[in-house]
Amino acid sequence: MSPDEKELLMDIIKCPISCPRQCNTIVSIQAFKGYWQIPEPWNGSLASGFLIIAGNPALDDAELYPATSSSTSLSWVGPGIWSNKKDNEIVEDFFEGRFGKSTNPAFHPQKYVDVSTNPPSILLKTSGVKNPKNPYWEVANKICSLLSHSFVPWSFAFTDIVHCKSSSGQGNPPYNTCRHHTKAIIDLFVRMSSEESIEESIPTVILIGAPANKQKDYFFGKNPVTCNSHLGSYLFKHGKVYTKYIIDEAFIMGNGKKVRVISGIPAPSAANCQVSNVKIGATKIW
Repeated sequence: MSPDEKELLMDIIKCPISCPRQCNTIVSIQAFKGYWQIPEPWNGSLASGFLIIAGNPALDDAELYPATSSSTSLSWVGPGIWSNKKDNEIVEDFFEGRFGKSTNPAFHPQKYVDVSTNPPSILLKTSGVKNPKNPYWEVANKICSLLSHSFVPWSFAFTDIVHCKSSSGQGNPPYNTCRHHTKAIIDLFVRMSSEESIEESIPTVILIGAPANKQKDYFFGKNPVTCNSHLGSYLFKHGKVYTKYIIDEAFIMGNGKKVRVISGIPAPSAANCQVSNVKIGATKIW
């Protein structure tokens, strides 16, 4: 992980300490547990070709995930080895390697998220695993596979607008409270992935769900370099009527670099009898 990534990651993890009033509502949800799962900055490498942005990271008490004694300190608690002289390095490795093998000595060499299963399985505090059926990770895998013929499964970064964890988005502050961190992640991703890009590949940001799509102008401005308005489409049911919506593709200048932005993709959680026939090109995603 680069120095810039490490600095930004720790800024996000420490946000509830530096901004307690803004984060209080969502942080208080975990107050009764006796421990606190830290904000989720991003998963994967920002030097990859794809950055997926959703709304809010899910909270799963059973998952092996870095936790502290309270939201106002970084006093790491178990299980596992988060607490030693290299605790920050272990946490950095956790997020960067979330879709790979564990680097935590207490669980090595198990995988935090095992992508060889369908749906993916996650590593639990008990050393066991379970399949949470995270639709966002599965959909991200499908989309990136379609957009890149040379795509290696799970070689993307995944982040959210709100970084504190909660179940079903409970207690979320207004998205404009947290979006500046996500904007910083995007800017760093564009710079790093451009530096690491091969041939003519262009860094691609994919917005999934209404909260992420509503922040498009804040993240990228209103004037794309070019825009293809029919990358894909989906149907949304209003009562008994289905309306067709478009998934857009635009190329935008960011930090002096060209970035591809895919917007208009609905949240998988909205697919309960409302969203159907979601397509990228002619390929159905769900």
